[in-house]
Amino acid sequence: MQTESTVWTVFVGGQMEIQNSIKGRLYRGEIKSIALEDNLLWVRFVWLAKCEGFPNPPGRWIRRDCLDYTAGLDFYAQLDIGDGCVCFNSPVLENAIILHPPNGSKLNPAKVEGLTL
Repeated sequence: MQTESTVWTVFVGGQMEIQNSIKGRLYRGEIKSIALEDNLLWVRFVWLAKCEGFPNPPGRWIRRDCLDYTAGLDFYAQLDIGDGCVCFNSPVLENAIILHPPNGSKLNPAKVEGLTL
């Protein structure tokens, strides 16, 4: 993990959502550390879950073992979507990455199957 950039540390303790409705992928996790360096977003999670059944009405949340995520942001546009949230959107990759601050939207970890904190 790269050194944290000060501007992004406001999201530590918040959650990140990664979604791709075309491929049917939705992930959500609590941010342990985050940095943006050389247009690479580096995130380490406290926990991470995948939603089964996305994009239909969200199904159950299942614990994921991989707690590191890296995204090259060359094909993403950064958008401020309000309430302290930042979205990186890529129509080319059909992906969206949404950062929620600690006081923002949260998935309750108690709803994640197989997760023990």
